[in-house]
Amino acid sequence: MTRFDPDSHPDRFVFEAQARQIRAEEIDKFFHAIGLWMALREHALAQRLSQWGQSVLHHQPVRHS
Repeated sequence: MTRFDPDSHPDRFVFEAQARQIRAEEIDKFFHAIGLWMALREHALAQRLSQWGQSVLHHQPVRHS
């Protein structure tokens, strides 16, 4: 059985650590983009919720006793 030269291949633990770091950076970029999107559209979302709440309030039946 031939042995490989350990200097020509990266250490497995170093490789896995780099993969975890890259994955964490990609996840951070993704959530940062979502945060920016939500911040830019926060006012519009609040207005829509407000309009929805007002329409629900006005469409409730009135009971007379």
